[in-house]
Amino acid sequence: MPAPPPPSASVVWVNTEPALQAAFKNIQSGETIVIQPGTYNLTSTLYIGASRHVTNITVEGATNNLNDVVLLGKGMDNSSYGNVPMGISVYNAQNVTIENLSIGDVWYFPIDLQSIQGANDVHIYHLNLFDAGEQFIKASGGGVGVSNSSVEYTSMQYTAGPPKIDHGGGIGYTNGIDVKLGTNWTILDNLFENFHTPDADPSYNHWNPAVLMWDFASNATVEGNTFINCDRAIAFGLQDQTTGYDFQGGIISNNFIYQAPGLFSAARRTGSDGQIIVWDSPGTQVDFNTILTNGNSIDSIQTRWTTTGVAIDDNLADAPIGARNGSVFTQAGNYLLATPSMFVNPSAGNLNLVLEAATQAHVINQVQPLSSVLADWNGNPRPAGQLTDIGADEYVASTNNSPIIVDNGSPGYAETGTGWTNYGLGYNGTSRYHAPGTGADTASWQIANLSAGNYAVNVTWPPGANRATNATYQVYDGTKLLATVVVNQKLTPTGTIINGTVFQSLGSFAITSGTLRVVLSDNANGFVFADAIAVVPG
Repeated sequence: MPAPPPPSASVVWVNTEPALQAAFKNIQSGETIVIQPGTYNLTSTLYIGASRHVTNITVEGATNNLNDVVLLGKGMDNSSYGNVPMGISVYNAQNVTIENLSIGDVWYFPIDLQSIQGANDVHIYHLNLFDAGEQFIKASGGGVGVSNSSVEYTSMQYTAGPPKIDHGGGIGYTNGIDVKLGTNWTILDNLFENFHTPDADPSYNHWNPAVLMWDFASNATVEGNTFINCDRAIAFGLQDQTTGYDFQGGIISNNFIYQAPGLFSAARRTGSDGQIIVWDSPGTQVDFNTILTNGNSIDSIQTRWTTTGVAIDDNLADAPIGARNGSVFTQAGNYLLATPSMFVNPSAGNLNLVLEAATQAHVINQVQPLSSVLADWNGNPRPAGQLTDIGADEYVASTNNSPIIVDNGSPGYAETGTGWTNYGLGYNGTSRYHAPGTGADTASWQIANLSAGNYAVNVTWPPGANRATNATYQVYDGTKLLATVVVNQKLTPTGTIINGTVFQSLGSFAITSGTLRVVLSDNANGFVFADAIAVVPG
């Protein structure tokens, strides 16, 4: 981003909290407020357009590091918030940009958009919003909505859990973005993390969406965002309107959505619905999202009430697509048997694809591209070839540099002989083992259709006292033996961490035949364990 403009008649630079308050109090149309690095303990909410109508306003931090400028309230759960109920509140102001700073520890909302006062055309860019007592960005209704607005490259999260006391809507009444009546919103490339209320909170606050567009809102684009450990990620519509629709149109695409295993209790899961819900929202598109619920949510995507014209296409998920209360939709190209091993680092919200047997068979180059979604979560163009990938990531080896993984029991894995037995530890929760033998029985991993080039080969195993100290792996280029590598499986693997598992290198090998094969023999002085291999191009 370009450096902020120097001080002038229309550009005010501030470096103290009193100067910041004065700049907001006196702001005129066409002005820019540049806030120099520092932590500003607010003595009052910062208002734009409360005392006069203004347009073309910019508020920005002086650097591109959003953590350099921090605006602090009195504390998220401090009911003695005094004159600081919110961080920044926009009243009768249009074409407002707020960028490159952090706002948090407020009783209500870090960003408050008062549509009934005239707030419109508000653009929030590259902020860090944290620890809000209710919604992080609140665009209220009151008969008119905030429209033609955007939130981009912004992080919203609770640093130590949600509010613990009632702020007016019951304990746990939170959302990331809450828009009523608004139209033409763009919500792009943001991070939403830890929007999860405990079971002890009131049940009506167990399902607050991180992004909520409702109450006669319409035509939003929610694209390229990451949601980590949220009760619901995205809601287009929330209630069944008797006249009109709670939401209309819009597109939800290219989002990464992740819930950690065990996030929901059994009772919470029973009462769950979906991570993306389209309720009373006709004409909505839900395309190319990646959703890993890990058994927390009953559905990955769910429709309800009036949903005429809803299309749900090319999503990658591990939970069904559900419909309630007579809702209808069309669907095509969805794959709903995703597993954590398909992704680079799920627990960090990195749902970029790994090149492995299952993704090759079911996800990569599987569907026709859509004219409405011409790039992926990373901004890479779709398709990379003639067909495109299911889910939010378009796998590109040169940019992903993702490992190709073949696990025991997956396509590409094979055994010879008898005596191989399941074991409940290993990559993805399983491995296979064999007692010491003569070499007649083997386990093998094969990857075909490789481009000519160098490939780093890595293996993993669950260590233990009865393992072989001389487990022997052989690496082949087609039928040509390239190397024999002996590994001590009593010891814990050391090397690269992939999907939370440590893999140990066998070396880097030039493959010219298009097929790489690794073979593990039972000819050893202890039990040998066949788990997963990870092959990295380059």
